[in-house]
Amino acid sequence: MRFSYLQLGSDADAEEAVDRPFESVMDAWPRMLSMEHLEGCTWTILKNRSIDQQRRRKTRPDPGTSARSRPRSRTRPVIPTKC
Repeated sequence: MRFSYLQLGSDADAEEAVDRPFESVMDAWPRMLSMEHLEGCTWTILKNRSIDQQRRRKTRPDPGTSARSRPRSRTRPVIPTKC
């Protein structure tokens, strides 16, 4: 979470950046165990999610807009077959 916080500067954004890839990794865990570089692959997923968060932040509506009116991405990160 520290990595995401340093990249995003917000506890809420960092938590979201970590939670969603973690869920995807857990769903794909049996398949991921056969990966040669599991730790590196997991870091890549987290890094990419943090970059996605930063990109979305740049396109967010005016800060005066309530969070409820902002659409929230429901897509889950894709777990690569090889890293």
